[in-house]
Amino acid sequence: VDRRSKWTKRFQQRVEIVTDVLRGLTEASLVTVNLETHRETISDCYELLSGASKVDSSIWRKGDRIVKSPVGATKVLHWLVPELFIMVDANVRRAFKHYYPEISGKDSAGTYLEQMQAAQREIRELGDELQLLRGDLPLARVFDKVAFMVGKRIGER
Repeated sequence: VDRRSKWTKRFQQRVEIVTDVLRGLTEASLVTVNLETHRETISDCYELLSGASKVDSSIWRKGDRIVKSPVGATKVLHWLVPELFIMVDANVRRAFKHYYPEISGKDSAGTYLEQMQAAQREIRELGDELQLLRGDLPLARVFDKVAFMVGKRIGER
């Protein structure tokens, strides 16, 4: 069995675990969910997918070192529950850092939760405007698309 198929199997196992853990949140929306109530669940899933889990980070091993993937974690979480989770890449992170300097720049489950809380506040405040952009997209996705463009523009200055 080659390295890629071992990685694929471990990744699939992680996604299955996270899918099971998130079973009670599959219909949740970032607009209405109480993030504090689900803090531990969201943190555990983020850590398991990002490679930050203290339990087992073997999925992300590259030789002897652990490669962390916070961006990948947010993407998988979004794919599993698109109405709830935002995707955070370098541009979105830059937008958060610019408009929410109190949110730590360090990639962690705690930072991701703070970013989700900020996104939730923004979505609630800008609900009507975001609805115009929505189309068939979840509001969480509309938010991260806008944040991506804002962060990209900040980076171009």
